[in-house]
Amino acid sequence: DYVARGSREKALAALANAAATAKDIEFSEERIRALQEIAAHYTLLSVNDKAIETLAEAQSETETLTGVHRDAIFSAIALGFLRAGSLDLAERALDLIEDKVQIASTLTGYAMQFEEKGERDDALETLEEAYQILKSQSDREVRNSRDRFDLFGSIAVLFARFGKIERA
Repeated sequence: DYVARGSREKALAALANAAATAKDIEFSEERIRALQEIAAHYTLLSVNDKAIETLAEAQSETETLTGVHRDAIFSAIALGFLRAGSLDLAERALDLIEDKVQIASTLTGYAMQFEEKGERDDALETLEEAYQILKSQSDREVRNSRDRFDLFGSIAVLFARFGKIERA
């Protein structure tokens, strides 16, 4: 809200305060999500160094998590790094994801980011990689068939949107 009113300094102070307060959140997953939200706001304000720093903290905490949400959190962190301008850190976070559907979903997000920046060749290459990874998933590896088939549909839509109708 501070940004809408033209008070960038107040927005940055509020984010710094939120980051300090987030450290006191007891539940790990909630603390990580708070850090991700803070990082997203830093990215919106084009304070990418703070966004990356905050995402790195979230990633570090996620590495200690176990459970079904771990891969989805790494996916969001990877996309956050990409939005903040660090493909290298995004790729490192992507490497921590184990589920092929989450990997392909993250790559699909990368493709959309590349397209938004006008990098059509990178978008298509990344989308193709997402499709190949998803297609390579064996039946034994499938955790959620609906998510898998939904992602196939999303990839097809993106191929069509990128002008590759026959590939879609």
